[in-house]
Amino acid sequence: VLEELQNEFFNDLRRIIVKIY
Repeated sequence: VLEELQNEFFNDLRRIIVKIY
């Protein structure tokens, strides 16, 4: 479960980074 949560977190983080750039 922790792994899935981390994966989702990084996924959102990448989306935010893409929005910035």
